[in-house]
Amino acid sequence: CAGSRYYSPIASQLLGESFMPATTISDLSRREREVIQLIAEGATSKDISSTLKIAVKTVENHRGNLMRKLHLHNVADVTRYAIATGIAPGL
Repeated sequence: CAGSRYYSPIASQLLGESFMPATTISDLSRREREVIQLIAEGATSKDISSTLKIAVKTVENHRGNLMRKLHLHNVADVTRYAIATGIAPGL
């Protein structure tokens, strides 16, 4: 169809995310970008909640969403990504 590849739902599931287009920082919401910067600076969810004046659960939702979108698995990955993309200053 229109020169694009099509995989059935089962094939897509078997192939996993390796064929998914990479998400970039520009694909994150403004709030997700704020949260990733604060995470990279070492802030806890409670600290971020206080700084942004949002609920801790909302911070955790943003954290989960941005990690899923960027295919990051832990805080160290988030921090490395933030430094590499210039979101947060390096040491």
